[in-house]
Amino acid sequence: MQTVCIFVVELVNVLAIMTSTQVLDVVMNFLALVVISEFDDFFYAALGNKEEAKAFLTDPCYGELLMIERTTSRRAMQPLPEHVLT
Repeated sequence: MQTVCIFVVELVNVLAIMTSTQVLDVVMNFLALVVISEFDDFFYAALGNKEEAKAFLTDPCYGELLMIERTTSRRAMQPLPEHVLT
């Protein structure tokens, strides 16, 4: 996800530079995009205890919560009553 965001920010940065007519506009657009791209780092730095977040993500009891399951079975596309969420 972060890689995709970086590519999008770089694309916007190139477009902003190409459409700017003055040097000051280029610098201001670049700095604004740097702040936007590092916005998630500000939230991560605000976490007081990073060990708690790491323990939560690596705890085996939450393994199924963070797991993404995919299937290639043709039967998974059939409208079966067992597949209905209640």
